[in-house]
Amino acid sequence: WLEASSQCQACERDQGRESRSERLKCIPAQIRTAATTGYRPYRHRVELDRHLREWIQNRRHRAGRPSLYIHGPVGTGKTVAVARAACKAVLDGVFHDIMWVREASMLQWAKSMYGEQSEGMQNLQRCRMVPLLVIDEIFAAPSSYTDHAKGVIGDLLATRFDRGAATLFTSNELPIFGSIFDNNSTPDMQRLQSRFEGSTAYVSVKEHVDLRRQ
Repeated sequence: WLEASSQCQACERDQGRESRSERLKCIPAQIRTAATTGYRPYRHRVELDRHLREWIQNRRHRAGRPSLYIHGPVGTGKTVAVARAACKAVLDGVFHDIMWVREASMLQWAKSMYGEQSEGMQNLQRCRMVPLLVIDEIFAAPSSYTDHAKGVIGDLLATRFDRGAATLFTSNELPIFGSIFDNNSTPDMQRLQSRFEGSTAYVSVKEHVDLRRQ
């Protein structure tokens, strides 16, 4: 019985890792491949990897700020570095599930969210509750935030901040959260801005090395 039990536990570990690998398929294939094959440790990337590693270690112990905002010039490898860290964190069991989205997708879901069974509603609800949410290229299109989108996405992020849920942001822009969500100075938006500032650590990728041109 003990031998059988040990084998079952080993199977469960293998199956669990296999299941976690399946969850990583939400990361676009090209990004996932770049993150796991032929990853080149440029100087600025080593520093970014360190910040990500420390943030994930803190999340393992429920310490530190639950959100990490990484910003810097185009092509410096932010997205791939985040994908690499996220893959390892999920495979190591730090997070049992992940969702990878782009800001453009969230804005589109907000437009089409009407009805409880709508795809937009289901996707946004998953964004709200998933243990690790990666939002790639946030604030790429600030003019696309309608009042409706501000309310929907703002409420989603506020829920994650309140729950202390792990959220990773990448952006080419400085954190312009306030200019989008606090521009009408309503109490709800002011609270959201305060939560964002209190829940988020920031990493700036300063060295401009366009890896796409290497």
